[in-house]
Amino acid sequence: MAAGSGISRRTTAPIESPDLPAYCSRPSCREEYRRVFVAGRPHLYCGDICRRAAEREQRQAQSKLRHLQSMVRQAQIDLAAFGHAGEADATADLNAHDVAERAVAQARGALRFIRTDDPVTDEFRSLYEAVAPLFNASEDRSSVA
Repeated sequence: MAAGSGISRRTTAPIESPDLPAYCSRPSCREEYRRVFVAGRPHLYCGDICRRAAEREQRQAQSKLRHLQSMVRQAQIDLAAFGHAGEADATADLNAHDVAERAVAQARGALRFIRTDDPVTDEFRSLYEAVAPLFNASEDRSSVA
């Protein structure tokens, strides 16, 4: 206690225990360091440089993951455009937007092979041309015409 104030003051002095060995949490480092037990969060990295590098590497890995997930999603849509019924497992986790995008891709593929002198085909093509721009498929519309 402080003299006469009635207020106790806490210090961040190490707890009376020996330092324990620990390993840096940064995957590319994993160096051993001595972990000192003090109040607050435990140190997970061997130093500030490793901590900042680990944060940067984590952001880069998350960005790479988002990019790869986008590529997988596009590959699933492209695969579904072939219309194979056996590919339902590959597209089971697609949300409603992805399902609609897959349907537009299938329509684009179908329009390449159906006759053009049929009024139903003209109606189908009109529907496709109205919906395709919503799915960034406008560059493919020219190949269907």
